[in-house]
Amino acid sequence: MIARLFRYPVKSMRGEDLLRAWIDSRGLERDRTWALADSQTGRIVSAKYPRKWGRMLRLAARVEEDAPNVTVTLPNGEVVSSQDPDIDANLSAFLGRAVHLSALPPEERAIERADPIVSGAFVPEGKREVVDATLNGPKGTFFDYGPLHLITVATLARLQQLSPGSRFDAARFRPNLLLDLPDRAAFEENDWAGARMYIGESAVLELDKPTPRCAVPTLAQDGLPQDQEVIRAIARHNRISIGGGFGACLGAYARVLAPGKIEVGDSVRLERP
Repeated sequence: MIARLFRYPVKSMRGEDLLRAWIDSRGLERDRTWALADSQTGRIVSAKYPRKWGRMLRLAARVEEDAPNVTVTLPNGEVVSSQDPDIDANLSAFLGRAVHLSALPPEERAIERADPIVSGAFVPEGKREVVDATLNGPKGTFFDYGPLHLITVATLARLQQLSPGSRFDAARFRPNLLLDLPDRAAFEENDWAGARMYIGESAVLELDKPTPRCAVPTLAQDGLPQDQEVIRAIARHNRISIGGGFGACLGAYARVLAPGKIEVGDSVRLERP
């Protein structure tokens, strides 16, 4: 069944718990429909470049179901709205760099992300700490890749057993659906590619590749400390072959084949090809 539902209205900010949501080919309704853009470079702001944008996870975004705007809560409790004329100035002051809030992805959808080979350590001569990347999610959204991201309770629980000194809270991994599948083993998301998932009365997902992990799950956010051991534990226990190489993976991406309303507590049925 669906244990929890999450939506992240602004890319790289913390999101909100939901009881129910509509999903379609663009993913969960109003998920990642906003982002900040670096006013100097034009690139989309992403916490995947932690040295520059790690503070994004100290911001929380939410939307009202019957209103077009998004609101952002700052760590001091101040709430700013996309309808406020000074929202860009407020967010720029907090982040220490000029940014502007946008609901319209630029045509090239370019981001910067840390190069895991050199980031956080001595940067060899001739190397950049960041690599240029492009968002590959549905047009008109700010998804890095798949429009839905799924993780199971069993996988998080197993990592917690294997590395008890860290906290493997679902919030670290930014899933849309946290699934409680008692008859399924930990890390079985690795083998879901090509399967179909039937949720509730009408929604059907096509499951995609496992989700490669970056530095984002290690970053501090609401009640969770910075913890490099999180990614190290995933690399030790679930480093798998993906995209022509090996990577630390957790969870799986999915696409929506048949839209529908989904709710916490909905039944989930997995059908392999």
